[in-house]
Amino acid sequence: MKNLFIVNIFSFLLLAACSKSNTECISVSPSRIFNTSGMHFYPETDSISMKDTLWVSINIPKQLKDVLTGESVNYSGGNQIETYIRISSSNIGLDTTFSIKGDGLDYFFICTKTGMSKPSKNYGTPVTYSNSVLQLFATEQDTNYVLNLGLIPKTNGIFLLGTNDAACFRKVDSGDCGAGSLFTMLVSNKSKHFDLIPNILSTMDPYYAARSYMVKVVK
Repeated sequence: MKNLFIVNIFSFLLLAACSKSNTECISVSPSRIFNTSGMHFYPETDSISMKDTLWVSINIPKQLKDVLTGESVNYSGGNQIETYIRISSSNIGLDTTFSIKGDGLDYFFICTKTGMSKPSKNYGTPVTYSNSVLQLFATEQDTNYVLNLGLIPKTNGIFLLGTNDAACFRKVDSGDCGAGSLFTMLVSNKSKHFDLIPNILSTMDPYYAARSYMVKVVK
């Protein structure tokens, strides 16, 4: 099961660099890289109840500094910055082995407060990801690109939520992804609650661990 879990996470993050609306993957060597505050989850507790809402927040300033050149770049006048979140569930209840079935979205009601989201049922090649990936669109507000998304659990269990760096910046006058910029999307929570699964960090590359978050849902 450990090996299956490693493949599960690694495959998702490889696929995450590909845009559903394009047949080619975003360039892995972007000309611009921007460090952002990434994705934040709240409330910052390791467990919530089935009546609670787990909020997912993205807040990316329009004015960013390119880490490659030090140049300040203004991204005003865009449409949205696109990324993804994938939800993996434990097999049964609070069991500590993870399913490789793409069913994570079955366990949550989705409530988008700011920005947009939609299930990406045909995302990627493996059918195992058919219902676990949610496409996220942080939309332009006054000074930032913002997404506020609520996940309301339908059942108890332990869930792993993984994101990826945002490689799709859509301009207002074009529906195409701009492949030249990469926005880092680290999970900004100080605690990512990996202690919910003993020794989980021994199965995860630090790159993926920095883009993952765990939560337990109790009745």
